[in-house]
Amino acid sequence: MNIAPQLSVSLGTPVNPAAGWTMDFNVVNTGKLDLGDVTVDCLLEAVKTEKYSVGGIAVRNGPPLVGRTLSPGERGTTYCAFLETFKNPGRTEYARIALRSEFMLKVIPWKLKRVFKFELREIPGLPPTWEQIPSGR
Repeated sequence: MNIAPQLSVSLGTPVNPAAGWTMDFNVVNTGKLDLGDVTVDCLLEAVKTEKYSVGGIAVRNGPPLVGRTLSPGERGTTYCAFLETFKNPGRTEYARIALRSEFMLKVIPWKLKRVFKFELREIPGLPPTWEQIPSGR
């Protein structure tokens, strides 16, 4: 039986299906123990579109996932608030974001951290698509 803390972040659904930038992310406690003080920050590592080329923007996401406790199997949802500023970015070459999660176990007095990375690509003629990428990229 594995009792190590396990948190996963995966792609959710678009908040606005017509705008690929408005993606929700699912945060799930996949372990056997409660995870306390769960917080997810979003970092825009890089974006290149017809109109923008920026990176290094960090945003602390608001409720419902700041300081929340997730029981085993419990799910929360978050999104990267800054993505709303790119409502009409033109064609997207790529966008790469990192969701940095922090959480605690009640029996350990320090925070544990995990990073999950996602990339948005747009192929001409197709809707923008997100995929999870290895955290080392």
